Amino acid sequence: MTRLVAAAAAALVVAVATGPAHAVSAEVLLDVAFLPGGECHVGTDTGTVSRQPGAAPPDDSFACRLPPLPEKTPIRLTVTLPEGARPGGASFPRLAWQLRAGVWRATATLPSAPTLVRIPVDGGAADRAGRLLDAATLAGAALAVAWTLARGRRS
Repeated sequence: MTRLVAAAAAALVVAVATGPAHAVSAEVLLDVAFLPGGECHVGTDTGTVSRQPGAAPPDDSFACRLPPLPEKTPIRLTVTLPEGARPGGASFPRLAWQLRAGVWRATATLPSAPTLVRIPVDGGAADRAGRLLDAATLAGAALAVAWTLARGRRS
């Protein structure tokens, strides 16, 4: 009887350790390159490549739909803008931008793939709206903290 219990426990440990709940998915490298006319080129390390038309020329923002990827797959995203284009402040997803040799490139590590990458052009309407929204959010948070501190002193 004890051998049977020990064998069942060992089988349970093996089943849990190798089951789908413990499977670790590999990170997918996703590269999005916007071309001068607004067209985007998407490539992955798994061989998926797509090219999508864009508005020519983009005066407000660059946008690109991404190919479907497995759910909950970690993504290392790289975005490149065409030469001369400057990113605005409210990109989706949030990206860390660097200027190298006159070309803006950004990276982000995400828990799963977004369906869309949107980069407002610096000074465009979407960029101004994003900056206004950020300022309003900060002002609202400051007002809430001031209100909380003032109400706490009265008590």
